[in-house]
Amino acid sequence: MLKMNKSMKEALAKAGQVKKLTGTLTVSNALKLFWPQFVEASGCVLRQREPPWPEELGPMYQYQHDRTDFEASVNEIEIGDYINRRGKHPLEDLALAMKVIQVWECKLKRQFPDYRFHILCSYQDDEDGWGANMRFYRLREEERALVDGDIENSSPLAVLVSEF
Repeated sequence: MLKMNKSMKEALAKAGQVKKLTGTLTVSNALKLFWPQFVEASGCVLRQREPPWPEELGPMYQYQHDRTDFEASVNEIEIGDYINRRGKHPLEDLALAMKVIQVWECKLKRQFPDYRFHILCSYQDDEDGWGANMRFYRLREEERALVDGDIENSSPLAVLVSEF
C-alpha cells in the first residue's frame, strides 16, 4: 500500500516525464542500488555493508532510540550518490527511487515473508534540495513507526510510504 502527501503527488507527476538518466550508473552501483543483500542481525533487517554486519549487533545500536530507528538510520540512501551527481537532477533521482522501491519490496517480501516493512522516500527540489532519499525498516508492534498517521502534515518534504 502506497501513501503519499500532496507534495509527493505533484513531484511524481513531474518525475513521470523523465525518460532517461543524465548521470552515470555503474554496474557496481546498479547492483548495490537495485539488488542489495539484506541480512538479519539481532532482529534487525539491514542492507549488507563492508565489513559485514555481525550476527549479534550488541551495543552497536544502543545510541538509537530503538531497533526501528537504528534500521531506518543505517538503511538510508541518497539516490544521487549512486549516479555520481547528487542534487543535480532531482526529478531523475525520484523517478529512479520509484523503481528501486518496487525491487526492494519484492526482495524483502521474498526474503522475509513473515515481517512487515515500511520503505520511506522523501524528496526535495529547491536551492537546498538533494533529490530523493530512501530508507526502510521493519514494522514492530512494540515500537512506533517513523511515519504513522497523518502523512500530509508529517514533514515539509514530499513523502511517500510503501507499507507491505
